[in-house]
Amino acid sequence: MPAGTALNFDTFLVLGSGYHLKVYPAGLDGDSADFVAIFVVGSFHHDQYAHTAAPARVSLEILDASGKHTVFDDHTARSEQTLRNHKRSKGYVRFVNRREMESSCCVREDDDSLTIRCTLSVDREVTRPLVMAPPPPDKPAEGTAADVGSPRVTVGGFSRLRAALRTGECAYTTQFSLGGSSWYFKVYPNGHCDASKDCVVVFLGRGKSDEPTTTAQFRFDLAEEETEKKVEFMKHTFDRDNPVHAVPYLATNSDSDLASAEQMDDCFVVQCHLRVIKVRTPSLILRAAAALIVTDGKATTGLGTVGEMEEKTRANGI
Repeated sequence: MPAGTALNFDTFLVLGSGYHLKVYPAGLDGDSADFVAIFVVGSFHHDQYAHTAAPARVSLEILDASGKHTVFDDHTARSEQTLRNHKRSKGYVRFVNRREMESSCCVREDDDSLTIRCTLSVDREVTRPLVMAPPPPDKPAEGTAADVGSPRVTVGGFSRLRAALRTGECAYTTQFSLGGSSWYFKVYPNGHCDASKDCVVVFLGRGKSDEPTTTAQFRFDLAEEETEKKVEFMKHTFDRDNPVHAVPYLATNSDSDLASAEQMDDCFVVQCHLRVIKVRTPSLILRAAAALIVTDGKATTGLGTVGEMEEKTRANGI
């Protein structure tokens, strides 16, 4: 299939508007031939409310071969989300490097297929009285807590992976949840740059998150590494503009690791010790209740009389 050739999928409806996926397996054009391009195309409006809906927000994911776990998403995309075709299409010219996708257990071997999940969100305004809950008797204490996990990463077919990927290309693990965020690892069998081309390099990345920023402490240990060789935890804050740890945290000689992998059925095994730091703050309900001002028997805020305020709720379509 040459670059510029698209696969068009069946139309689906979200709040009366039709959409369909458009996938370019061999790239949108010659300049992006190494990347898979994915777009969501608006097709038509089906009901009377469609014209009042705001433009849909698009979230795209490529799942693993089982079709259950996310491997690539908007946070791992290799280009920014963009509009095309008179704003009727929204997606990514370079969503994923094709060799990295094929090396990350996304393509099913039996039928050479993969699973793409598309989530569309459209705002609608709904009005109803806002009921303020009474403040709790005791103010919650501020402080910190941590969610802790030690996921073990096993990269099978390590020698094949090393032969298939170039320096600067990596395999992605499936994403896992810890501390309200999704996390994944990037394994570069031939290094992430020329300076590390003789090393295996591992990055930690943050995927979807309920919070704009997430602070974590982490370290990687090789499976065969002795206790006294373990390094100290590193602390890093992940945000929406920097979802991947900026410095390669684990860089180790690839020749010795390949020899170790061959002794372990051609598997590269590494364990990550991850502590997601959580900050406890007073709830939004408590803050809102504390902001109320009582005047002439009426509780008011800067937004108006309580009971007359309106809230906007979001209707999500998938």
